[in-house]
Amino acid sequence: MSIARKLHSIGSLKEGRPASANSFVKDIGRLERIVEACWDKSTSADPDAWTAGNGAYGQCAVTALLVQEMLGGKLLRSVASWEGGSVSHYFNELPDGMVLDLTRKQFEADCRFSAPEYRDRSYVLSYPDTASRYEILKRRFILASGLR
Repeated sequence: MSIARKLHSIGSLKEGRPASANSFVKDIGRLERIVEACWDKSTSADPDAWTAGNGAYGQCAVTALLVQEMLGGKLLRSVASWEGGSVSHYFNELPDGMVLDLTRKQFEADCRFSAPEYRDRSYVLSYPDTASRYEILKRRFILASGLR
C-alpha cells in the first residue's frame, strides 16, 4: 500500500495531500529526522561504504522517492563531482517550487553539481536494487512516523 493511500485512510485530503502529509510540509525538520533514523546500510546504494557517521551516504534516490510520495512534486537528478570522482544525485522540487535535498550532507562542501534534470518516478524505480531499498525505507518510515 502506498504511503499516500495509508495516509488517506487515516486522514482527509487537503490540497491533494493527506492530512498527515500536510503536517510534514509544515515541519520539514520532523520529516528529515524520521527519514534519517530509518537509514542504514540496507537502504544505501553503497552499503559497504555506508557508515553511521555519514548516514546520508547513498540514500539520495530512495529518500527523494519517499519525499515525493509524501509531499508530491518532482524528482531532480544532478551529477555530483569532486576531484577523482562523480556520482548521480537525486533530490526534490516540491509542488510550491522549493528545492529540498535531504541527502546533500553526504558530500563535502567543495562538491560541484551539474544543472538538475527532471526524472520520472518510474525511471528511478526501474532499477531493482533501488526499488528494493525504497520499499525498506518506506516500511521503516511508516512505522517510525506512526502511520501504521
